[in-house]
Order: sequence, then C-alpha cells, then structure tokens
Amino acid sequence: MKKLVLLLSVFVSTQVFAATVELGKYLAVPKEFPTVKADLDLKADNSATVRIDAEGEIINCTGTFAVAGNDLNAHANCDHAAAPEINVSIDITNVTPEGLRSEEGVEVPVKFDLLGDEAVQFILKKND
Repeated sequence: MKKLVLLLSVFVSTQVFAATVELGKYLAVPKEFPTVKADLDLKADNSATVRIDAEGEIINCTGTFAVAGNDLNAHANCDHAAAPEINVSIDITNVTPEGLRSEEGVEVPVKFDLLGDEAVQFILKKND
C-alpha cells in the first residue's frame, strides 16, 4: 500500500509546476523506487493528467491544486481501487525551471494523507 501511495503522490506533487514554472510534460520518479515512472501533462486550467507505470501496473489520475506561497495543497482522483483519491501537501521552495531541465532534476519533499506526516522525496524533470 505504501508503494501505491508513493506512486499516486508523484502525480499530485508534479501539479505544482503549473503555478511556478511553465506548463507541459514532466517525468517524476520517487527517489526510493526508481523503477516507477510517471508521465505528466500540466494544463493552464490548474488541472493535470498522469500515467503512472508502477512496474507494469498502469494507474491514471486527474486532479486539481491550489498554491499559496511555498505550499501546495492538492487533491486527485485515480482509477485504482486501493487509493481512489489522495490529498497531498508539497513544499516547492527549491523548484526552479533550470533545475527541472537539469540532468539531475529537482528533489521535492511530499507529504500525503495516506502515510501521515513524513515527507517522501521525488525527482522531477521537464520532459517536453
């Protein structure tokens, strides 16, 4: 269950970039699970779609978000019975367009309701 929640939070965490950098496509990978990949498409209406490949299991999500200062609060609905919806809080302090285009990407801490208060690290990159 923890791995599924981490995968779903990849989707929600990347929605923040629609408010802080350009819209478009991104790749997100949880630091602890580098074999999991999420392809994201961020849109101008503060919505996003994502396709998560969790070692062959495909999960699709859609969601909305609101950014205030360096904090993002987001809600997403997914097509997976174990986690049909998720709420996420993200610290976006270190996100920059240059970092997203770098080879290393940007490390982003994410907290989500299904796992409590502990932050999980993700690597995010621009993928246009």
